[in-house]
Amino acid sequence: GSSEEAAAAAEEIARRVRSEYGLPQTLATPLVADRRFLGALLLARRGREAWSDGDRRLLAWAANEVATAFARTYALEAAERGAKIDVLTRLPNRRYFDEALAIESPRRRANDSIGILMIDIDHFKLINDRFGHATGDQVLRGVASAITNAVRDEDTPARYGGEEFAVLLRRTDEEQAAEVAERIRRAVVKLHPASLGITEPVTVSVGVAVAGPDGVPVQQLVKRADAALYRAKRLGRDRVVTA
Repeated sequence: GSSEEAAAAAEEIARRVRSEYGLPQTLATPLVADRRFLGALLLARRGREAWSDGDRRLLAWAANEVATAFARTYALEAAERGAKIDVLTRLPNRRYFDEALAIESPRRRANDSIGILMIDIDHFKLINDRFGHATGDQVLRGVASAITNAVRDEDTPARYGGEEFAVLLRRTDEEQAAEVAERIRRAVVKLHPASLGITEPVTVSVGVAVAGPDGVPVQQLVKRADAALYRAKRLGRDRVVTA
């Protein structure tokens, strides 16, 4: 909003502070970063003597420093988020997924098992060659959406690279992991081809691997899921194979 609106909002905060804490003298200045009102910086005292011009200049300087620090923090957070989100599908990317795996490993308690799903779009190169890369992008977005809707809230789906996706399944066993994988496979088959700009249904192959807290390291688990994925491809695609 405008500087007048920011000043009015800061004054309203000051009024509430005066009322709530019984402070008769409060001086407020708005905190604004990138034209966004963030809040207010306040000076308060119990005495009734007026604020000097020096007080006001000091507060304005401090507010500018604080707002600049906030703006820098927000920009860093946005850059960090951007670096971990795949722009095309809006899913976490491989960097995020690898970090999630690294964090998950030491957290696993005695009875925690985790699962990895590796998912690959079948014949994706043919889709690109036949319908063009823009249509290929539509297919990637459609598959990403189907995966997101098929997994549980506690699970982490990601675009692993190219036409390959991965899912980290928390607190799962082999049966549950295979069930989620099958749910993803069916959700992808149900995508309407015409809405993606293609003529035939999309299919995926899925490899599943699960390990308990004392089982294989998580990176080894990824390799096992990947090996199961390639078995699914060799067995004819459009299927789930468990390691």
